[in-house]
Amino acid sequence: MNHRIFIAAFFLCTFIPLSHAKSPELTVSVHPISAASLAQGATRVPMVKLTLTASCDADVTLRTITLHHAGLGAAADITHVYGMDMQTRITRSSTFQGKNPTAKLRFASLMIPACQSRSITIAADISKNAAAGSMHALEIRSPHDIKTNATVVLQKNSQTKALTTAPANIGLVTVSYLPLNGESVLFGKNRTLFRFSLKAESKDQFIDAVTVTNLGSARSGDLQNIFLSGSDGVPLTAIAPTLDGSAVRLIFLTPVTLSRNATKVVQLHAAVTASKRRTIRLSIEEPSDIEARTAR
Repeated sequence: MNHRIFIAAFFLCTFIPLSHAKSPELTVSVHPISAASLAQGATRVPMVKLTLTASCDADVTLRTITLHHAGLGAAADITHVYGMDMQTRITRSSTFQGKNPTAKLRFASLMIPACQSRSITIAADISKNAAAGSMHALEIRSPHDIKTNATVVLQKNSQTKALTTAPANIGLVTVSYLPLNGESVLFGKNRTLFRFSLKAESKDQFIDAVTVTNLGSARSGDLQNIFLSGSDGVPLTAIAPTLDGSAVRLIFLTPVTLSRNATKVVQLHAAVTASKRRTIRLSIEEPSDIEARTAR
Protein backbone atom coordinates (compact mmCIF):
# COMPACT_ATOMS: atom_id res chain seq x y z
CA MET A 1 0.00 0.00 0.00
CA ASN A 2 1.27 3.35 -0.95
CA HIS A 3 1.01 5.94 1.69
CA ARG A 4 1.20 9.52 0.81
CA ILE A 5 2.19 11.64 3.67
CA PHE A 6 1.18 15.25 3.60
CA ILE A 7 3.08 17.54 5.84
CA ALA A 8 1.45 20.87 6.49
CA ALA A 9 3.67 23.63 7.75
CA PHE A 10 2.09 26.33 9.79
CA PHE A 11 3.88 29.56 10.45
CA LEU A 12 2.85 31.80 13.25
CA CYS A 13 3.11 35.37 12.07
CA THR A 14 3.15 38.20 14.53
CA PHE A 15 2.08 41.57 13.17
CA ILE A 16 3.63 44.54 14.95
CA PRO A 17 1.90 47.82 14.13
CA LEU A 18 4.25 50.62 13.10
CA SER A 19 4.00 53.74 15.20
CA HIS A 20 4.12 56.99 13.30
CA ALA A 21 5.34 59.87 15.47
CA LYS A 22 3.42 63.04 14.75
CA SER A 23 5.44 65.72 13.03
CA PRO A 24 5.98 68.84 15.17
CA GLU A 25 4.12 71.98 14.23
CA LEU A 26 5.17 75.62 14.46
CA THR A 27 2.47 78.27 14.58
CA VAL A 28 3.75 81.68 13.50
CA SER A 29 1.54 84.62 14.44
CA VAL A 30 2.35 87.87 12.62
CA HIS A 31 1.65 91.14 14.41
CA PRO A 32 2.35 94.32 12.40
CA ILE A 33 3.74 97.11 14.54
CA SER A 34 2.06 100.49 14.45
CA ALA A 35 4.37 103.48 14.17
CA ALA A 36 3.77 107.06 13.19
CA SER A 37 6.56 107.12 10.61
CA LEU A 38 10.01 105.88 9.62
CA ALA A 39 12.66 108.52 10.30
CA GLN A 40 15.36 108.90 7.68
CA GLY A 41 18.59 107.38 9.00
CA ALA A 42 16.90 105.55 11.89
CA THR A 43 18.17 102.15 13.01
CA ARG A 44 16.58 99.26 14.93
CA VAL A 45 13.11 100.30 13.76
CA PRO A 46 10.62 97.53 14.73
CA MET A 47 8.54 96.52 11.70
CA VAL A 48 6.92 93.17 12.52
CA LYS A 49 6.49 91.12 15.70
CA LEU A 50 6.34 87.32 15.44
CA THR A 51 5.05 84.92 18.07
CA LEU A 52 6.45 81.42 17.49
CA THR A 53 4.58 78.57 19.20
CA ALA A 54 5.80 74.97 19.06
CA SER A 55 3.38 72.06 19.37
CA CYS A 56 3.92 69.57 22.18
CA ASP A 57 5.35 66.89 19.86
CA ALA A 58 8.99 68.07 19.81
CA ASP A 59 11.29 71.08 20.01
CA VAL A 60 11.32 73.22 16.87
CA THR A 61 14.36 74.90 15.31
CA LEU A 62 13.85 78.00 13.17
CA ARG A 63 16.32 78.18 10.28
CA THR A 64 15.33 80.99 7.91
CA ILE A 65 12.59 83.54 7.23
CA THR A 66 12.10 85.16 3.82
CA LEU A 67 10.69 88.68 3.97
CA HIS A 68 8.89 90.45 1.13
CA HIS A 69 8.98 94.21 0.68
CA ALA A 70 5.64 95.92 0.08
CA GLY A 71 4.50 99.51 -0.22
CA LEU A 72 4.88 102.46 -2.56
CA GLY A 73 8.57 103.02 -1.99
CA ALA A 74 11.93 101.71 -3.18
CA ALA A 75 13.15 98.66 -1.28
CA ALA A 76 16.59 100.30 -1.23
CA ASP A 77 15.20 102.82 1.29
CA ILE A 78 15.58 99.97 3.79
CA THR A 79 19.32 99.32 4.07
CA HIS A 80 19.23 96.38 6.51
CA VAL A 81 16.72 94.01 8.09
CA TYR A 82 17.46 91.59 10.93
CA GLY A 83 15.89 89.60 13.75
CA MET A 84 15.82 90.86 17.34
CA ASP A 85 15.14 89.18 20.68
CA MET A 86 14.25 92.07 22.96
CA GLN A 87 17.23 94.42 22.43
CA THR A 88 19.63 91.74 21.18
CA ARG A 89 20.24 91.20 17.47
CA ILE A 90 19.96 87.46 16.75
CA THR A 91 20.68 87.35 13.00
CA ARG A 92 23.11 89.02 10.69
CA SER A 93 21.51 91.72 8.60
CA SER A 94 20.12 91.08 5.15
CA THR A 95 19.22 93.39 2.27
CA PHE A 96 16.34 93.34 -0.20
CA GLN A 97 17.24 92.05 -3.64
CA GLY A 98 15.54 91.11 -6.89
CA LYS A 99 12.73 92.44 -9.08
CA ASN A 100 10.20 91.42 -6.43
CA PRO A 101 12.42 92.34 -3.49
CA THR A 102 12.99 89.71 -0.82
CA ALA A 103 15.46 89.39 2.04
CA LYS A 104 16.35 86.16 3.85
CA LEU A 105 17.15 86.10 7.56
CA ARG A 106 19.24 83.15 8.78
CA PHE A 107 18.93 82.05 12.41
CA ALA A 108 21.96 80.24 13.80
CA SER A 109 20.37 78.49 16.76
CA LEU A 110 16.84 79.68 17.47
CA MET A 111 15.02 76.85 19.24
CA ILE A 112 11.43 76.89 20.51
CA PRO A 113 10.91 74.18 23.14
CA ALA A 114 7.91 71.88 22.77
CA CYS A 115 4.65 73.39 24.15
CA GLN A 116 6.25 76.82 24.48
CA SER A 117 6.20 80.18 22.68
CA ARG A 118 8.85 82.71 21.86
CA SER A 119 8.51 86.24 20.47
CA ILE A 120 10.95 87.95 18.13
CA THR A 121 10.90 91.24 16.25
CA ILE A 122 11.96 91.99 12.70
CA ALA A 123 13.70 95.37 12.68
CA ALA A 124 15.03 97.60 9.91
CA ASP A 125 17.55 100.36 9.29
CA ILE A 126 16.31 103.23 7.15
CA SER A 127 18.56 104.99 4.65
CA LYS A 128 19.38 108.59 5.47
CA ASN A 129 18.60 109.23 1.79
CA ALA A 130 15.21 107.48 1.84
CA ALA A 131 12.59 109.37 -0.15
CA ALA A 132 10.30 111.35 2.14
CA GLY A 133 6.72 110.14 1.90
CA SER A 134 7.66 106.68 0.61
CA MET A 135 5.76 103.75 2.15
CA HIS A 136 7.21 100.45 3.35
CA ALA A 137 6.00 97.21 4.88
CA LEU A 138 7.59 93.82 5.54
CA GLU A 139 5.50 90.73 4.81
CA ILE A 140 5.65 86.96 5.32
CA ARG A 141 3.32 85.78 2.59
CA SER A 142 3.14 82.01 2.98
CA PRO A 143 4.29 79.16 5.26
CA HIS A 144 6.92 78.37 2.61
CA ASP A 145 8.70 81.62 3.60
CA ILE A 146 9.61 79.96 6.92
CA LYS A 147 12.13 77.10 6.95
CA THR A 148 12.17 74.87 10.01
CA ASN A 149 12.08 71.23 11.07
CA ALA A 150 8.31 71.45 11.59
CA THR A 151 5.11 71.97 9.66
CA VAL A 152 4.39 75.71 9.63
CA VAL A 153 0.99 77.26 10.30
CA LEU A 154 0.95 80.97 9.44
CA GLN A 155 -1.49 83.27 11.21
CA LYS A 156 -1.86 86.90 10.17
CA ASN A 157 -3.66 88.83 12.87
CA SER A 158 -4.32 92.01 10.92
CA GLN A 159 -3.70 93.61 7.57
CA THR A 160 -0.12 94.77 7.09
CA LYS A 161 0.09 98.56 7.22
CA ALA A 162 2.80 100.34 5.29
CA LEU A 163 4.76 102.93 7.25
CA THR A 164 5.66 106.31 5.76
CA THR A 165 9.18 107.71 5.64
CA ALA A 166 9.48 111.14 7.25
CA PRO A 167 12.29 113.70 6.97
CA ALA A 168 14.57 113.72 9.99
CA ASN A 169 18.06 114.79 10.84
CA ILE A 170 18.92 112.38 13.62
CA GLY A 171 22.68 112.64 13.29
CA LEU A 172 25.22 109.90 12.84
CA VAL A 173 27.83 108.10 14.92
CA THR A 174 30.91 106.85 13.11
CA VAL A 175 33.23 104.10 14.38
CA SER A 176 36.97 103.89 13.78
CA TYR A 177 39.05 100.89 14.85
CA LEU A 178 42.26 101.64 16.75
CA PRO A 179 45.42 99.55 17.20
CA LEU A 180 46.04 97.69 20.45
CA ASN A 181 49.27 99.63 21.10
CA GLY A 182 51.38 96.58 20.33
CA GLU A 183 49.75 94.42 23.01
CA SER A 184 49.42 90.72 22.23
CA VAL A 185 46.35 88.85 23.41
CA LEU A 186 47.38 86.48 26.20
CA PHE A 187 45.56 84.07 28.48
CA GLY A 188 44.61 85.87 31.70
CA LYS A 189 42.41 88.40 33.44
CA ASN A 190 41.44 91.91 32.34
CA ARG A 191 43.05 91.83 28.90
CA THR A 192 42.49 94.73 26.51
CA LEU A 193 41.14 93.05 23.38
CA PHE A 194 39.59 95.82 21.28
CA ARG A 195 39.93 99.59 20.89
CA PHE A 196 37.76 101.90 18.84
CA SER A 197 36.60 105.50 18.73
CA LEU A 198 33.10 106.92 18.44
CA LYS A 199 32.44 110.27 16.77
CA ALA A 200 29.18 112.23 16.65
CA GLU A 201 28.45 113.71 13.24
CA SER A 202 26.14 116.72 12.75
CA LYS A 203 24.27 116.40 16.09
CA ASP A 204 24.94 115.63 19.76
CA GLN A 205 24.35 111.96 20.56
CA PHE A 206 23.64 109.70 23.52
CA ILE A 207 25.15 106.20 23.26
CA ASP A 208 23.15 103.63 25.27
CA ALA A 209 24.79 100.32 24.35
CA VAL A 210 27.25 98.64 21.97
CA THR A 211 27.17 95.09 20.62
CA VAL A 212 30.57 93.56 19.87
CA THR A 213 30.90 90.38 17.80
CA ASN A 214 33.84 87.98 17.65
CA LEU A 215 34.51 86.99 14.04
CA GLY A 216 37.14 84.51 15.23
CA SER A 217 36.49 81.07 16.69
CA ALA A 218 36.27 81.93 20.42
CA ARG A 219 32.78 81.44 21.79
CA SER A 220 30.75 81.90 24.98
CA GLY A 221 32.94 81.19 28.04
CA ASP A 222 36.20 81.66 26.11
CA LEU A 223 35.86 85.34 27.08
CA GLN A 224 34.58 86.26 30.55
CA ASN A 225 33.94 89.37 32.66
CA ILE A 226 33.60 91.60 29.61
CA PHE A 227 33.20 95.37 29.87
CA LEU A 228 33.92 98.63 28.07
CA SER A 229 36.02 101.43 29.50
CA GLY A 230 37.35 104.78 28.42
CA SER A 231 41.04 105.24 27.66
CA ASP A 232 41.64 105.49 31.44
CA GLY A 233 40.43 101.91 32.01
CA VAL A 234 37.53 102.91 34.28
CA PRO A 235 34.47 100.73 33.50
CA LEU A 236 31.70 102.47 31.55
CA THR A 237 29.38 99.47 31.23
CA ALA A 238 28.02 96.69 33.37
CA ILE A 239 30.11 93.51 33.26
CA ALA A 240 28.84 90.72 30.99
CA PRO A 241 29.76 87.27 32.39
CA THR A 242 30.53 85.73 28.97
CA LEU A 243 29.91 86.06 25.28
CA ASP A 244 26.39 85.10 24.20
CA GLY A 245 27.50 82.72 21.47
CA SER A 246 29.79 84.94 19.42
CA ALA A 247 28.58 88.37 20.56
CA VAL A 248 28.03 90.48 23.64
CA ARG A 249 25.75 93.49 24.19
CA LEU A 250 27.28 95.94 26.66
CA ILE A 251 25.01 98.54 28.26
CA PHE A 252 26.52 101.79 29.52
CA LEU A 253 25.99 102.50 33.22
CA THR A 254 24.99 106.02 32.18
CA PRO A 255 24.57 106.97 28.51
CA VAL A 256 27.74 108.30 26.95
CA THR A 257 27.22 111.85 25.73
CA LEU A 258 28.99 112.80 22.51
CA SER A 259 28.89 116.43 21.49
CA ARG A 260 28.80 117.25 17.80
CA ASN A 261 32.15 116.37 16.15
CA ALA A 262 33.50 115.06 19.48
CA THR A 263 35.35 111.74 19.64
CA LYS A 264 35.58 109.22 22.48
CA VAL A 265 38.04 106.32 22.70
CA VAL A 266 36.54 103.08 24.02
CA GLN A 267 38.31 99.85 25.04
CA LEU A 268 36.95 96.35 25.55
CA HIS A 269 38.39 94.32 28.42
CA ALA A 270 37.85 90.63 29.21
CA ALA A 271 39.39 87.63 30.90
CA VAL A 272 40.71 85.28 28.21
CA THR A 273 40.18 81.60 29.05
CA ALA A 274 40.29 80.25 25.48
CA SER A 275 42.87 77.74 24.32
CA LYS A 276 45.58 78.76 21.87
CA ARG A 277 43.59 77.17 19.06
CA ARG A 278 40.81 79.70 19.52
CA THR A 279 41.00 83.05 17.72
CA ILE A 280 39.76 86.49 18.74
CA ARG A 281 38.84 89.06 16.11
CA LEU A 282 36.39 91.56 17.55
CA SER A 283 34.20 93.79 15.43
CA ILE A 284 31.18 96.05 15.50
CA GLU A 285 29.39 94.08 12.83
CA GLU A 286 26.34 96.20 11.98
CA PRO A 287 25.58 99.95 12.07
CA SER A 288 22.70 99.26 14.47
CA ASP A 289 25.11 97.64 16.94
CA ILE A 290 25.84 101.18 18.12
CA GLU A 291 22.63 102.07 19.96
CA ALA A 292 22.53 105.85 19.72
CA ARG A 293 19.89 108.54 19.93
CA THR A 294 19.95 112.23 19.21
CA ALA A 295 20.38 114.44 22.26
CA ARG A 296 17.42 116.80 22.48
